[in-house]
Amino acid sequence: MVQKTLKEASLVFVRRGQEVFLARKTKHIGAGLLNGFGGGIDEGETPAQGAARELFEEAGLEASPEDLEQVALAIFHNELEGGGESESRVHVFIVDMENCIGDIELNPTEMVDGRFRDVKNLPLNEMMPADKIWVPLVLDGKKLRIEARYSPYQKELIGKVRLRPVTTFSDEFRGELK
Repeated sequence: MVQKTLKEASLVFVRRGQEVFLARKTKHIGAGLLNGFGGGIDEGETPAQGAARELFEEAGLEASPEDLEQVALAIFHNELEGGGESESRVHVFIVDMENCIGDIELNPTEMVDGRFRDVKNLPLNEMMPADKIWVPLVLDGKKLRIEARYSPYQKELIGKVRLRPVTTFSDEFRGELK
């Protein structure tokens, strides 16, 4: 199995009142686990544009990048199976279902088993190890900078997840991962 790594990625959670839509990933990092919609940011895209594109590709929902609220920047240090390390910077957004056009229609090559879930009763045991710590916080309105270290294939956390509250996601984070 080849370990896929992304340097820049986006992740978007769709909210509806006190619920969030989670679906099970079918491949790559987190396969078999629940998550929002996301993936790599293409060259020339902003993180919000990448998130809006991924939302359409994986869920069939159209959303304007301006309607996506950035709630976190997660920096993951990923150990590689053959040694070494890669780093991924994931820009995390929330969009309200009211700001989306269309109904959720999952792309089964990317996501399956999706439904809205109560944000106060998330199935944390079915999520990525670090997500169990920070996702409930961002869904509760916190804005965070997250840093976590993972074993190969992001199966286990190494050490503690570091969280820092932030008020904005400006140039302070650009170019941080060279």
